[in-house]
Formats: sequence, structure tokens, C-alpha cells
Amino acid sequence: MKPDPGIKRILCIRPDNMGDILMSTPAIRALKDYFGAHITLLTSRQGSPVAGFIPEIDATIVADLPWVKLSGTVADIGPVIEELRSGAFDLAVIFTVFSQSALPSALLAWMAGIPRRLAYARENPYELLTHWVPDDEPFGLIHHQVHRDLKLVATIGARTLTTALSLEVPAAAGISLSAKLGRKGVDETRPFMILHAGTTDLKREYAMEKWIAIGKKLYSAVMFLFS
Repeated sequence: MKPDPGIKRILCIRPDNMGDILMSTPAIRALKDYFGAHITLLTSRQGSPVAGFIPEIDATIVADLPWVKLSGTVADIGPVIEELRSGAFDLAVIFTVFSQSALPSALLAWMAGIPRRLAYARENPYELLTHWVPDDEPFGLIHHQVHRDLKLVATIGARTLTTALSLEVPAAAGISLSAKLGRKGVDETRPFMILHAGTTDLKREYAMEKWIAIGKKLYSAVMFLFS
């Protein structure tokens, strides 16, 4: 399958957190490699800080949308539609987890005049999606988010050779991190680990005493390896 030569500007819609965006980077890379297109990411304020570290993303539009948990207001929608319309996008790709509906974002893209719109949907989207992929999750096999997104873009021919996440950290960030660790008394010449125990989704929250137990086990294992 040859790429559609009319697709030169792609809008990827992922109005979630930074981790969600990172899970979509292999699929975004597949779109970039296949179409050779300019890629714009529409995401939330919470997700936007990571966009600058993803080499496949050329531009970012930031908006908190009212159908996402991070939330916005109806008044926010008009300016977003106008900004999308001015972007003259040829294709909108909407990335979701199976518990989310892509149709509000599809409506946004339709109102902005984006002629091709790709997403998963369980119900018939009619004109909201020009490229509808029926969503079999969670009733069938539940896919890892990376594979779910790659399956979506593969329906229009976009594929990538690796499922590795895309993230390029500039040297200045490494220097800044070393300084912060030094102020916390961390000796970088010795093995150390960082556990991120937080989550914005309470249903995914892990009990703190279990995090402590995991930390102790990991610490013991690392010290054994380097003893």
C-alpha cells in the first residue's frame, strides 16, 4: 500500500497525561515514517511538557477538553476549532484507551474541517469518522496501549520497525538532574533507583505499604548484584 500523497499534515489527538502520549509515540513514528508528514499533537496542559522531547512531533496544540478527566469548559472549544481549522490538516488520528470514546474528538476534527478522521469506535460513528476501526476491547483480547495504537495506524498502512518509545532528553536536562540529585545527597557513582509511586487515576493507585515492600526488595536485589 502506497501512502496517500494528499496527506501532508497530520493531527494526532491525545488529550491525556504524559505517560499516555509516550505510549502513542511508536504509532506517531509510524505515521511520520510512512507519510513523511508534518505531525501536530493536540494534547492537554498536563501532557504537553513531554511533547518537546519527542522528535516525531513538529508542533503542539494545548487544550484541556471537557470530555477528558483533566477537563475544560465549553468556552474552550471555539478557539480550539479555529486553531485546528487554520492548521489545514489532511488527517486526524485519535488515540484512546478502550474506556474512552473517540467521538467527541472526532466531532472536534469534523467541525474543524479535517477531511480524514481515523479512530476506534464501538458504535457506528457515521460521518464523524472516515476511517472507522471497530473496537473489540475490552470484550476480546485487551492490548497493551502501544500495540493498540500501532494496530490503529496500520489500518491505513503506517508501520514502524520497532515498538520502542520515542523520547530524546537533551544534555542540559541530564546536567540539571545531576545537580538536583546532588542536592538530595544522592551519590551518582553508586547504584540508586527512583520509584514513582504516584498516579492521577485513583483506581490504579497502589497501597503505599506495598510500594515500600517493593522498594526494599529492589534495593536488596541491586545491592546483592553490586556487592
